[in-house]
Amino acid sequence: MVSEPKILRFFLGTHSPVGFVSRFDQITNPHLLNTLYVLKGGPGSGKSTLLKKVGQAAQNREDIGEIEYIHCASDLKSLDAVVLPDLGLALADGTPPHVIEPKYPGLFERLVALGDCYDTEKLTPLREKIIATAEQSAMLHRQADRFMAAAAALLSDNARTAERFTDMDKVRKTAARIAARSLKPRHREGSERVRFLSALTDQGYHTLQDTGPALADSITLLEDDYAVSAPALLKELRQAALEAGYDIISCYSPLAPMERLEHLFIPELSLGFMTHNRLMAPDVNPDRIINARRFTDTEGLRAYKKRMAFCRKAAIQMLGHAEDSVRQARELHHHLEALYRPAMDYEHLDSLTAPILKAVAGEA
Repeated sequence: MVSEPKILRFFLGTHSPVGFVSRFDQITNPHLLNTLYVLKGGPGSGKSTLLKKVGQAAQNREDIGEIEYIHCASDLKSLDAVVLPDLGLALADGTPPHVIEPKYPGLFERLVALGDCYDTEKLTPLREKIIATAEQSAMLHRQADRFMAAAAALLSDNARTAERFTDMDKVRKTAARIAARSLKPRHREGSERVRFLSALTDQGYHTLQDTGPALADSITLLEDDYAVSAPALLKELRQAALEAGYDIISCYSPLAPMERLEHLFIPELSLGFMTHNRLMAPDVNPDRIINARRFTDTEGLRAYKKRMAFCRKAAIQMLGHAEDSVRQARELHHHLEALYRPAMDYEHLDSLTAPILKAVAGEA
């Protein structure tokens, strides 16, 4: 029986308190892949459709062990990239807000100019409508980031309070015990893939649920409502795993996208460490649960409970407003796609994409 490829789903971009954050640098490294197809084209040019077709073509092969789908945070039903490590290639949407500019064109990156399939004469009468719709969509995305910033400020206030009553030395000792038990030295250099498993999306603060169980048979759930002990524990485990020579996948928080870990996976050991709180509840059957209470002076924290509850409630409201903004922007983008599609030359599009699909299917 032919085994099914492992399907992994992540984000590489998300709204955040500092604006849209792109980690597409993680798939633009020529030392990790042989070929990167960079898709250039506007609304309705078929980027996401092509990516879905590529994924399906890969799933039909018997020699593909892993397929990584990169979802669009602004529209969960759309894709931003597909990574096929067994073939040494990836395809990615290289347009804003995650622009990819070739550094080694023709050698590593191959530009796919889907925008050349537009009939500009058909678009010209729609000029003012297209510009106004695009500007309104961009305004809504900026608005979502401002709501994210407000939510992050409120939750950070809670985190600073909780940190005063958290025994960080105990957190570090717990991490050291886990590392000593699970991370036997391999005498090699470990590597890291950076991803987002959660993002602020058109469906709220969303966590992709299938990826954790696909990566890890054994998952430890870190219950931490204040984002203090769990990120600290994950930071220690991340460093220990890299020093022991393991390849890891580090998943960061959209609310602190460059510094706060939410989840950590060590695929070689089929180990995962995932955060559980009021914003995200991973759908897993954990082998172990570590609750933040074991590191927390709950009596000392009790005096601040009322204020912290208010901040948390207000933050959730801000995230709800951010979701509404992203959803409205998604609808405007769908409207833009509807304006552009009649101007697409689909025969030209098929001629551009057919060689890529044949290469992925192993027919080239």
